[in-house]
Amino acid sequence: MNGSYQRRTALKTLAGTGLLVSAAGCLGSGNDDVMTLSATDVAWGPADAIKWFMDEHGVIEEEFADIPYDLEWQLSWEADSLFIAGQHDFGMMNPITAARMVTENDVELRSVGKVGLAQNGMCVQPDSEYDPSSTGGRQETIDRIVEDQATVGINSWASSLIPTTQVIFDDIFGYDFSEDGDLNVTETDYAAMPEQLNRGDLDMAMIDPIVGGPDAVDQVEPVYWDPNMYLEYDLPDPWLKQTVVRQELLDEHYEAVEAFQNAYDRATEWFATSEEVWEEADTNVWGMDEEGVEWVGQAYRGEHLFERAVWFEDAHLSDEDVESTFEMMDMVENLNLVDDGWRDSFDIVQV
Repeated sequence: MNGSYQRRTALKTLAGTGLLVSAAGCLGSGNDDVMTLSATDVAWGPADAIKWFMDEHGVIEEEFADIPYDLEWQLSWEADSLFIAGQHDFGMMNPITAARMVTENDVELRSVGKVGLAQNGMCVQPDSEYDPSSTGGRQETIDRIVEDQATVGINSWASSLIPTTQVIFDDIFGYDFSEDGDLNVTETDYAAMPEQLNRGDLDMAMIDPIVGGPDAVDQVEPVYWDPNMYLEYDLPDPWLKQTVVRQELLDEHYEAVEAFQNAYDRATEWFATSEEVWEEADTNVWGMDEEGVEWVGQAYRGEHLFERAVWFEDAHLSDEDVESTFEMMDMVENLNLVDDGWRDSFDIVQV
C-alpha cells in the first residue's frame, strides 16, 4: 500500500555489467536484473525471532518473488553504525536516533514502518539504599543517585533504548541523561546487569525483561518501566525502533521497500500472536526455557509488567503512529535532545 507516498521512479540498471548499485550507498550484487539489498538490526531476541521466522517460512522469497530484488539480513550490535555508513539499505532504529544522524551526516532518512516500543526500565538492588521503598519514591531515588554520583549501568550510548530514557530523565525527573550529563553512567554487558546490581558493582541499571527473563527481573527492584512511565505522564508513544531507509531507496526502488514492509508485517503479526514463537522458536533464538519465553511474551503483550503492549501485530505505520512520532520528535527538540534542522532531512513515509 502506498500511503502518502506517490512518487516512484524507474529501476536503474547498469547496462552490460550485471551489477546494480543501490542509490542508498550500499552495493547490490546479483545476476542480470536481480539486485540484492540488505537489512540490519541489533542481534536481540525479537530480531532473532523475526529473522528465524522469515528464513524458516520463506517469507522474503515469497514477497520478493515477482520483483527484481532479493534481500539479505545481518544482525549486529553495530547495526545503526553499519546502516549510516551505507553498508545496508534497511535499518531498524529509534526515530530520534535517525533524526540525530541526519544532522550529523549528509543523508536524508525516512521512517517507513514500525517495529516496537521501549520495553526497558531502570532498576536497583532490592532493599538497597536506592530502593524506592527506602527513599520514599521514584523521584527521591533518582535524586539520591545523582547526588551520590552512584554508578548507573547501560548497554551502550548508541543503543535505541537511550532516547526514551533521556526523555524520562529530562521531562519527568529534571536531569540530563547524557555522556556529559548529571549521572555517573557506565557501559557494561547488558545480560550481566542484574547480577552486577546484586553484587553491588552497579547501583542502578537499565534492564530489559527479554534479557534473562523472569529470573533476572526477580533479582531486581524496578524504579520504573519506560512504557508505564509514558502512559502515566501522558507522553507520546515511547518508540524503540522503526524501519528506516534512505530517501534514494524510496525514489528508485519503491517496490523493494514495499515488499520488505509486507514481509516484515507478516513476521511481526506472527511474533505478536503465534504460539509458535513460544513453543518452537524459543529453542532457536531465545536462550531461555519455554516458561521464561512465554513470560516475556506476556509482558510484551501488556499482560503483566507493562501496562500496554510494546509489540505490534501490524508493521505498517498508521496515521496515529505518524502523529505520535512527530509529537515525540517535537518533544525531544524542545528538550534539546536533537539538533535544529532535523526536519530538513528526516520524514515519515507510509508504505
